[in-house]
Amino acid sequence: MINRDVNLVLRQEEAKRDRHNTIRKEEELAIKDELMKFPQNCFPRFGRFLLTSDDISSRQRRKQGV
Repeated sequence: MINRDVNLVLRQEEAKRDRHNTIRKEEELAIKDELMKFPQNCFPRFGRFLLTSDDISSRQRRKQGV
């Protein structure tokens, strides 16, 4: 009797983990799909935005004429 209950609980927990993993994988695939559909012309703008090697202070000085 106890073994059956333990097996039942273990199977329920495994099913819950499987559902959770399936949902997570579906969400990841949806994100990847959206990225592939994203207009390619937007990526360069994001690339310039995320570029951290720019020396912003020298650009500001040039604009101010210093």
